[in-house]
Amino acid sequence: MIDLVFPQQTLEANEEAFITVAEKLEHSGLLFLYEKVDKQVVERIKKLQQKTQLKFFIGLKKTSANLDHRIENLPIFPDLNLIVAEGPDHARHCIEKLDVQLVYNLETSLRGDAPKQPQSGFNHILATIAHEKNKIWGLSFSLLLASRGMKRTQLLGRIKQNIKLCRKYKVQMCFASFATHPYQMRAWRDLVSVGQILGMTPGEAKKAVLGAATFLPANP
Repeated sequence: MIDLVFPQQTLEANEEAFITVAEKLEHSGLLFLYEKVDKQVVERIKKLQQKTQLKFFIGLKKTSANLDHRIENLPIFPDLNLIVAEGPDHARHCIEKLDVQLVYNLETSLRGDAPKQPQSGFNHILATIAHEKNKIWGLSFSLLLASRGMKRTQLLGRIKQNIKLCRKYKVQMCFASFATHPYQMRAWRDLVSVGQILGMTPGEAKKAVLGAATFLPANP
């Protein structure tokens, strides 16, 4: 499994803590996601790569501040393996117009759910566009881990709705930890089991958990 994680973007960078857990969980690699990527980040990951057999990848998380910025001409662009965006607020813009490849946490809308219609941040129109443009729907285990009580019940309903949409419109799914702390990471078999509880078939769950290898380069 190649897990997607968010190291601290401070002077006390903690990629090594994620690497230690990833090795214990027998992951094959890690995709480190940052809101800002510079040469220092790239060089740090290259040095860490020399110490382990895990494969490392670098991704950029777009925020509202840099959502429409084009990054093709940035010096670090060749070192970026994935561009992601979070949340439902700009979902259509990200899926339809931007260079974002994966969207996640679409289910976090503060709007209440209507009867038989969860506010899942995704619908048949977005699913159709996502399929046509080869965009990926991301499912975050850390989001599930942080939810409690009625919010978790609501979240589960929204996730199940989006799984059905992805199945119907053939949108690729990616189920990873999206961990901001190493303790949020899990073994791939555990995530496959959770995926099935959420409504994925065994094949869908395994493909979603192990699927990062299909959209990341073989040799980063």
